[in-house]
Amino acid sequence: MRNFTLLLILIFTFNSCVYRHTEDIIDLGSKYYFLPDGRMSTIGYNTAEEGENRSGIEMVEPKVVKYSFNNKYIIAKSVGALDKEVKYWIIDKGLTKKNMPISLDSISFYEELLNKKIELNLE
Repeated sequence: MRNFTLLLILIFTFNSCVYRHTEDIIDLGSKYYFLPDGRMSTIGYNTAEEGENRSGIEMVEPKVVKYSFNNKYIIAKSVGALDKEVKYWIIDKGLTKKNMPISLDSISFYEELLNKKIELNLE
C-alpha cells in the first residue's frame, strides 16, 4: 500500500510539471509567445515547423513582469531573477529571428517608442 501511495504522489507531481507550460503559453502572433513560469517567465520565438511540437529561442531575458503587443511589435519589461536589474525590450515582429532584441534602459525604451510611433503601454 505504501508503494502504491508513493507511486500516486510521483504521478501527480510529474504530471503537473509536464503539462503546465503547454497550457499556459500565450500566443503573441507571428510565432512569438509568452511563457509564464514565475521567476523564469519569458518571451520566446517558436522555431518549430508547422504541426511540430513547440520549440524555440528565448527573446527576452527572464523574468518578464509586463508586456504588450500588437500585429507589428512586442514590448516588455523584465527584472533579472538574480540581480534584479530592470530591462526594457522592443521586438519588431517583421525582423527575422537573427535580429535579436537588445535590452534598453527606461529612457532609451520610451524614446524608441516615440521614434517608432509604437502605441503600446506596459500596464
